Amino acid sequence: MGALPGFKNTSGMLCSPQRTCVACVAVNESLSDEYTQDAKLGFVVNAIYTMAHALDSMYRDVCGEKSAGLCGAMKPVNGSLFLRYLINASFVSYSGDYISFDAAGDPPAR
Repeated sequence: MGALPGFKNTSGMLCSPQRTCVACVAVNESLSDEYTQDAKLGFVVNAIYTMAHALDSMYRDVCGEKSAGLCGAMKPVNGSLFLRYLINASFVSYSGDYISFDAAGDPPAR
């Protein structure tokens, strides 16, 4: 079975009408053509980055810098401890904004 007409397969995956696969793109399609980012997408990206930074910091503190894999101290994740790491997370977002949180967990006003 080949790719759908008008589509090329970029990873060897088969594309069919019953199954959508992200590896298939329209031959003449470009994501840069007439692309407008949803206004709320930045909030989603920042939320994901906040969780990633918090988990990374928690992992380094709980498991150690040189630990390979998830250590027993993080199985299961302590929610109260993770909340502290979330509140203390800070980073520069992809749009250049400095993201941090106050003691109540609120981000800076926009």
